[in-house]
Amino acid sequence: MLHLLQDYAEREGLDTTPGLATKRIAALLQFTPDGAYLGVLVFDKPKATPGCPNLSQPEIKGGGAGCRHFLADVAEVVTLLGAEALDDKARGKLEAKHAFFTGLLRQAAEAGALSELAPIVEALSDPSTRERIAAELAEKRVKTSDNVTFAIPNRTPARLVEDRRWHPWWQEWRAGLAQAKAKKKAPAKKSAKAKAAPAAPSAMRDLLTGELAPPTATHDKITGLSDVGGLAMGDNLVSFKQGAFRSYGLEQSANAAMSADSAKVYSSALNHLIAHRARRFQGIKVLFWYDGEVPADLSELIENPETEDDGFWDLCGGKPEVPAPPPPDPKKDAEAAKREKLRAESRAIALLGALRHGGEKARTDLRQTRYHSLTISGQSGRVMVRDFTSGQFGELREAILAWFEDLAIVHREGDRLASPPKFYAVLGATVRELKELASPDQAALWNAAICRRPISDSLFIKALARLRAEMASAEPPPPNQARMGLLKAYLNRLPEHRLTTPKETNRMQTHLHKNHPAPAYHCGRLLSVLADLQYCALGKVEAGVVQRFYGAASTTPHLVLGRLFALHHHHLNKISGNARDGYKQAIECILAYFPGQQFPTSLSLPEQALFALGYYQQSAHDRAARAEASARAKDRKASSTPDHSETTED
Repeated sequence: MLHLLQDYAEREGLDTTPGLATKRIAALLQFTPDGAYLGVLVFDKPKATPGCPNLSQPEIKGGGAGCRHFLADVAEVVTLLGAEALDDKARGKLEAKHAFFTGLLRQAAEAGALSELAPIVEALSDPSTRERIAAELAEKRVKTSDNVTFAIPNRTPARLVEDRRWHPWWQEWRAGLAQAKAKKKAPAKKSAKAKAAPAAPSAMRDLLTGELAPPTATHDKITGLSDVGGLAMGDNLVSFKQGAFRSYGLEQSANAAMSADSAKVYSSALNHLIAHRARRFQGIKVLFWYDGEVPADLSELIENPETEDDGFWDLCGGKPEVPAPPPPDPKKDAEAAKREKLRAESRAIALLGALRHGGEKARTDLRQTRYHSLTISGQSGRVMVRDFTSGQFGELREAILAWFEDLAIVHREGDRLASPPKFYAVLGATVRELKELASPDQAALWNAAICRRPISDSLFIKALARLRAEMASAEPPPPNQARMGLLKAYLNRLPEHRLTTPKETNRMQTHLHKNHPAPAYHCGRLLSVLADLQYCALGKVEAGVVQRFYGAASTTPHLVLGRLFALHHHHLNKISGNARDGYKQAIECILAYFPGQQFPTSLSLPEQALFALGYYQQSAHDRAARAEASARAKDRKASSTPDHSETTED
């Protein structure tokens, strides 16, 4: 994984120099070459600026009280913005940071690293100029936590942070800071225990490059995970604190030896992926990227990382938190909904068609293209890697098409297929509320979707439990189509050895499968018909067959279905005509699968899913049949009605 992150950093042209980082600059403080203040230039959207000087958290701690970054920092440090609202103690700390910041500017100017900073430092040291800048920043709604830096118009480059002349001085200053920290940390007199411990080696084998290099004590933090359990200040991917993880006398990150350059490479790549190539789910983020060259004729279908129109994420439903706005014209709702239903399949089919039937060059390029998927979250200041997957581009597209095919299920009304479910809808079908989703479950389902693997038993059991709970409620909600699709996908992806019948005959279909070989499936069908018969005979009752018996019937059908069947004649006697004959025929057809009415004694978990699908698909089939019969009756009535419209006599 580290080498893939290194390739990504090189391909994206990321600045991986230690001590430098990309910062989002909200405003430029503009000065003349002699230090006269010209005004503030505020960006509508903070501008990502690479190559800004940056200190790690350990470096800031080692720098002492008030230690701050150089040249680009938050507005409150640079100009004391908002200082008047602080109490004496907080104001004193802020003034110390401001003094450290301006002191760094003065040192750089005196060292000749950037002589243009000298007049700017004098301007910032003048209280009236500083207050004027702060007032203008406040007027333009720049926050105290927004990053600002300096610019001199009509100079090349205008932004001083883009002038590379200060880089050697900055790296030398950081090296001096590290040396001062090491001297401060070294004990004046070692204890006997400390003498016995072996000294940390000056060079170790770098995990990324494989070369001997001095290991860096700390690695840069990974940012952008605060919305999935991480800290706002960032989290550590590599960190060793407890004694149990410090072997052979190695301290801190020497236990996972990497040079400062290597550590900067992987942290820069991860931070860039989180900022530009990630989608958030409940408690996790999925990072996704490709390597190799993708043919130009497919680039628009695959993805565009700078926009929301990303083919992969549309296919997997990875944008749940930002629902699409409704069309402005209500008359177009049906057409827009239809386009939304077909969008995922059409993209997958187009990509697979190009993959299979494109030119020789396209096939070769796509064979060389790989995808990488990393699932991460934050926990107690640590980056948790939940899953990592890598594979061929063609395999990914086949897996996505198979994902939607396995999830496809008849609509609850029985007249069409249900819309392809979003990834969040499938996850939500396993819990009562989305906040109950567990990160490992999400990672497992994501892995199943893009790698064509079986659905985890954990998610399957939770989906069954939610189904039973809803069926037992006083007012059962409409059947959750995403949940039924998940149960169908679980069964179709089960390994052969876990099935009681051959996979070819046991494979679940989207609609009612009247010849399915599993008795559990027909048990569910029978319960659906008996429940429908009760409603036809008695209308809506306080607690019907489903609310009272679904849970028991789906686990021990022998105890429940035999009793219900014995009582169904009472309901048949309350109806007559074609309806009575239809119910009798439906029940007799299902009972043909149970000679002597010998229902299964108990059902395993996969058989309980078969029961649920039998119940659901039978119900959908019956709804569609009733709707069709009603439509035919309406048409016959309309055709038999005399036409009383006026006629013209000759």
